[in-house]
Amino acid sequence: MNIKKLFLFALVLTTVSLGHSVRADETWNVNYVGFGATSNITGGINVNVTRPSGTFSALAFCVDRFSNVGVPSYTTLQATTNPTTTVFTLSQNGVDWLQRPDAASLWSRVSWIYNSYGMDAGANNSTQAFATQLAIWDVLGELGASPSHGDPALNPYAYGSAISNEYNTIMTTSLGQSGSAFYMARTPDSSGNPGQALITNFAGSFHTNAVTPEGNSLFLICGGCLPFVIVPLRKRLRRQKA
Repeated sequence: MNIKKLFLFALVLTTVSLGHSVRADETWNVNYVGFGATSNITGGINVNVTRPSGTFSALAFCVDRFSNVGVPSYTTLQATTNPTTTVFTLSQNGVDWLQRPDAASLWSRVSWIYNSYGMDAGANNSTQAFATQLAIWDVLGELGASPSHGDPALNPYAYGSAISNEYNTIMTTSLGQSGSAFYMARTPDSSGNPGQALITNFAGSFHTNAVTPEGNSLFLICGGCLPFVIVPLRKRLRRQKA
């Protein structure tokens, strides 16, 4: 590869990295069509989504235990890949996610859990679906009681060994992990239900367990490569002038 091609390659990588660092905010039309439940917990919630670039059907999971959503129901809402911004603005059970310093890492771990376990949970009432929901609530600190909402505390070991074992696996494997997924904002539906914030995703978007650098990291990598391109190029130009 000659100097010119190498230089162009570095510029392309830099441009791509900047593109991936931009948050995705979209308007979605969402049809909630079914859900799985046992005792005080839900499993997955089946959603059919129309987004600007197409449609998809998937399991979604609650990230807002102390609000409700009507099933079946239909609504238009905002979806974002960054739930710690005012686009999503989720303050629940006394927790203000816009102010917590660990918010980004916790929500990123939730995204990883969804991509690794929730998306492929199968039926909305499967063992993996229930365990995924419990793990998400645990990471977000939502297993405790909420007297103002009338919700009791949840014990992740109270639903049988199959669910508790899967829950333990998810909590252990998700430590230190990060990912990206779409979060659906809490928006009242046409039936007057207050809405519930959910996480979901679609095949071909962020569904990967591979560790990939963030956009800013890629930018730094590309920036570090530029001297190896610019220095030889300047030397070559000096030789041409001589």
